Amino acid sequence: MKNLFIQSFMDSNGETFLEVGSTKQQDIDNGVFTSVPSSFNVVSNGTCFIEITKVDFNKLKSDWGVSETQIQIALRNQWLRNGSNNSIIFDVK
Repeated sequence: MKNLFIQSFMDSNGETFLEVGSTKQQDIDNGVFTSVPSSFNVVSNGTCFIEITKVDFNKLKSDWGVSETQIQIALRNQWLRNGSNNSIIFDVK
């Protein structure tokens, strides 16, 4: 498997994206990654839902060979690094 980063990102307009890319410094410098729109919703118990379309998931899978499980784990780790203990649920619609 390639060395990848997988993360949820929110821009200054509040739009959210799921990003997958290479962790090689040369690739980072050259902006080698794929970004797809996502929906982000937090419910009353603090659970965070992140969804992308099947078309966008298939693009990430084709470009980077990622699975839904890899994305779920990476998003959970991202939240833990940011100090959140909320449940994260990734879904493809």
